[in-house]
Amino acid sequence: MDDEEPLEPETQDETETVAASENSDETLYCEAEATPAVEKEKPTHESSETDLEMEDTEKFFTTGQKELYLEACKLVGVVPVSYFIRNMEESYVNLNHHGLGPRGTKAIAIALVSNTAVMTLELEDNCIMAEGIVSLTQMLRENYYLQELNLSDNDLGLEGARIISEFLQRNTSSLSNLQLSGTSPRPRLQATWDSHR
Repeated sequence: MDDEEPLEPETQDETETVAASENSDETLYCEAEATPAVEKEKPTHESSETDLEMEDTEKFFTTGQKELYLEACKLVGVVPVSYFIRNMEESYVNLNHHGLGPRGTKAIAIALVSNTAVMTLELEDNCIMAEGIVSLTQMLRENYYLQELNLSDNDLGLEGARIISEFLQRNTSSLSNLQLSGTSPRPRLQATWDSHR
């Protein structure tokens, strides 16, 4: 029975200690310690990362870009361009003569909004028209990596020319070279824009 008496006060003390620790700063400190363990699982771009970790992050990002493009194609109702899927991580993408049309151009533009790899985009002879130009200028307002764009021979017409003109007057992108030769069926319009002039 002597053994039972000391147990009751210790149990009582433990209850008081638990209650006291719940109200103390120690509990908050323990909760704060658990948070960094969760953050370590997230990929971050710190100087302590290895090249391998950076490559894994870039592959994840690119996979997201491809999925975004495929979803955009479903949304606008076009067949995805396999060449674009294979080359959307390259700095130069040549989509000349692919028959994109306005809807195919819109899908490409959606994928390029957050793309940081493509710096030169060739879209010559794709029948983009004014509707496609709207999509491209919306993309260019968000994408500050694309520097050169070829829109030659795309039947842009007066409306497309107006949209481009208004966009260039605002100059809200990093675009430094824009090719616009042959943008309407009759008469042939020859123009090249260079932001460095």
